[in-house]
Amino acid sequence: MNAGWTEQDIMNACKRLVLKIDVVLERVDSVFIILSAVALTGMFGLIFVEIISRKLFDTSIHIAMEYSEYGLAFIAMLALAGVTRGREHLQVGVLVDRLKENAQKVLHFVFSLVLFFAYNLFLTYLSYILFSESYHLGTKSQTVGHTPLWIPQVVVFIGLLSADIRILNDLLKAALGLSGDETDRTAEEGG
Repeated sequence: MNAGWTEQDIMNACKRLVLKIDVVLERVDSVFIILSAVALTGMFGLIFVEIISRKLFDTSIHIAMEYSEYGLAFIAMLALAGVTRGREHLQVGVLVDRLKENAQKVLHFVFSLVLFFAYNLFLTYLSYILFSESYHLGTKSQTVGHTPLWIPQVVVFIGLLSADIRILNDLLKAALGLSGDETDRTAEEGG
């Protein structure tokens, strides 16, 4: 370690790094929101074409239901990291709001960050195993589309992994004593 660096210098450097990572994660969240909107539009188009083909031509395109289900999973998984950032996940406001601010911070740190991070890491690991095995075994859906199952499964993995990174960054911010106001201000300044 450089002899000229004080403990405060190192702490400030860590804070700046975590805040810059937060800005990058904001941009990734924005891309995921756009991809979710594209998936939603695709689902709408697919269902619309299915309805028209059934009503006008008395036939089906057969993959509408399957691909709409994949689209719904795609939207949910890509929105996961944004939900964790906005702290929109499970929270019992009736109980939490009655506690003092310090108790709220401790509860948020323990339940919303530490336990959620551990649970999400486990799900990420399982989703990796699932998509990896599907890829290596060449598993396909048992529907008309015969879609390689690793494709929708890798989206689940990416969504969970992005949420893991977001939660880890939030853990670091909490450990460094960074408030949401500092993070928002840094994001608005662009880094």
